[in-house]
Amino acid sequence: MKKLLLLSACAVAAVAANAGSIYVNNEVGYSDPHLYSWGGEPNFELFAGWPGATAAGTQTVDGVEYLKFDVPAGHDGIVCNLIFNNNAGDQVEDYTIESLSSSKDYYLTATATGLVEAGAIAPADGATIYVDNQVGYVNPALYAWADGLSDPIGGWPGVYSEGTVTEDGVEYYKFVLPASVTGQTLNLIYSGDGASEDAARVQLADYSLAIEAKDYYFVATEAGLTPVGTPIETEKVALYTLDKTGWDEIYVYAYCAEGGPEIFGGWPGTKLTDVQAKDGQTYKTAEVYKTDKEYVLIWNNGKVGEEAGEAKVEVEGAVWTPTAPIAYEVTLDSATEIAVPELEQSGVAAIEAGNEEAVYFNLQGVKVANPEKGLFIKVCAGKSSKVVL
Repeated sequence: MKKLLLLSACAVAAVAANAGSIYVNNEVGYSDPHLYSWGGEPNFELFAGWPGATAAGTQTVDGVEYLKFDVPAGHDGIVCNLIFNNNAGDQVEDYTIESLSSSKDYYLTATATGLVEAGAIAPADGATIYVDNQVGYVNPALYAWADGLSDPIGGWPGVYSEGTVTEDGVEYYKFVLPASVTGQTLNLIYSGDGASEDAARVQLADYSLAIEAKDYYFVATEAGLTPVGTPIETEKVALYTLDKTGWDEIYVYAYCAEGGPEIFGGWPGTKLTDVQAKDGQTYKTAEVYKTDKEYVLIWNNGKVGEEAGEAKVEVEGAVWTPTAPIAYEVTLDSATEIAVPELEQSGVAAIEAGNEEAVYFNLQGVKVANPEKGLFIKVCAGKSSKVVL
């Protein structure tokens, strides 16, 4: 199984270029739009010779599509006289930027009378977080917490998206953080209403970020928030529990002394589900994405607050570094590590051995006949991997 998944080059390029760009709404409808710039001391052509550069891509903000022209680094402070033209044909009146900043985005509209500022697009005073919502959350929100700070960007679930931005075919939800949190290190929690507005709110593991007044781009998958352009861990490992507690239901919670995310979610954690081993035993199990951090495991009966009482088992030494599967026998008094069971094959695993044609499943193991955009399990020629389509 593949362990890492790299994001598409176009998504990476889109983010890298966003450090400073000039965006133009082609309201005049030019068929071959170019952007030329002259000015400075001495006279300098920012986008090379006439008629200038073609757009590096597009960005859609609140339903308005802008052409994106990347600003080369190293020319801060120069005067830029911009000419939007139809490949040396028709052109609009010049627009002047008195002192160029390569770390700033400029939004303009090309009208019959010239380039004008797109006043509705105002730069944020603080950080802006963009999230590719691959987990498919409805009504996504971003919450933040930090030691010594009380709801720094608002009470749970935090701030809701201000809309979507599409860059080179990738749609991002936009979250604007207040300037007051710039310079703070926040733990971000991305959450949503699950597959429908009626479903219970679900969330990803925390992501710690030192906030600067700039744009951040993330991909939201089951593995959590991952910065665009970095590998995403896509392989899971299982915790198996031979349940001897007698509880009606059994949950597992895990915490990391190193400050890692709650891999099974907040208390009481994740409800364990049945799996059948080849030896006839029924085990309870849950999966998490691989990590090299050590976690303390706490089994419990799913009670919260005052209801919890003594109904949890916390045994010193019941720890797990989720790089490989592990199994424990759990009683009301102890948790003892045992051999990892060999399971009966089912679902995806059952067809891995001999299938020669690619078959796709969603992350819940349901076969998908015609997979479209998203993250899927691909099974082919005895191998399985996770792929982005």
